[in-house]
Amino acid sequence: MARLKLKDKESSKLIGQAIFRAWDRAMKENPEAPVIDRKALIAEISPLIDFEDRSYNKKKIEIDIVFDTDLDENTRLVWLSIPTPDAGGAGVETWERWKRDYYDNQSPEDRERKEKDLGTAVLFGCGR
Repeated sequence: MARLKLKDKESSKLIGQAIFRAWDRAMKENPEAPVIDRKALIAEISPLIDFEDRSYNKKKIEIDIVFDTDLDENTRLVWLSIPTPDAGGAGVETWERWKRDYYDNQSPEDRERKEKDLGTAVLFGCGR
């Protein structure tokens, strides 16, 4: 699971500003059915993100954007991004080892905290 790192403390605010600008452009370009230019927003947000993977496996990090209107005007999309263990290789053996070390071999209190933290992180990521 890659962690997205912002370049500095101001990046969150700047990303918010970019989203508001994208909304404004979409409304001005097509007031009846605004559509955000996905590529333009990604291009504006990308310089604010540190794409260097600092984990030991140095995987490439990419971003994409999902809009809650990607389905239709009567449906809203909630995208849950579920992390997967990044244990240095593919396959069940490394996932099992990662889960055992990170979760199974912990105290009941630590497992409960990790469950809550993971659930909170996933729900926070969906814009809840």
